[in-house]
Amino acid sequence: MEVTTILDVLKSTSGDLTAVALILFVVFSFYLKRNDTDIANVTSIGKLQTEQLSTLISQNIQLAEELHAVRKELTEAYKIIDDMRDRITELEEVLKRKST
Repeated sequence: MEVTTILDVLKSTSGDLTAVALILFVVFSFYLKRNDTDIANVTSIGKLQTEQLSTLISQNIQLAEELHAVRKELTEAYKIIDDMRDRITELEEVLKRKST
């Protein structure tokens, strides 16, 4: 319906009915506006959560890369420690042979 048609119908009805129709229209308008605001809030919250999630994912990836690098360094350090342990054992055996 067009606005002019609605206005013609309201003019032809009684004053009480017109007042009730206008009140219903105003209430419905407020409801739609509030609903629109709620949708906008939910949308903005959703966008914020998406941004935070992508930030967390990138931080997780970065931490995983750093963890991999640390594990690699630890593996190399343990190899050096094992080599030193083997060398110490050899030196102890050499000392035992010389002392006997």
